[in-house]
Amino acid sequence: IGGMQVLTERIPGEVGTPLKLNISPTGKGEEKSKSIEPFVAEGVIVRILEDSRGFSFRFTKLSDRAKQAVESY
Repeated sequence: IGGMQVLTERIPGEVGTPLKLNISPTGKGEEKSKSIEPFVAEGVIVRILEDSRGFSFRFTKLSDRAKQAVESY
């Protein structure tokens, strides 16, 4: 529940960059039942993935509702 990986071709900054992300996770196929309500997360980039495929993001501010959504996912 401490963070997430974001796969993207566009890295929004370097390690240490603070971000506010709108998270809208959805499942595919059988995973659709695991879809959760969208939420906003504040955090910081902690690692750029190999080949710049994306980045790891550590939450610094997450509402209780969002924490519960992530836990249920």
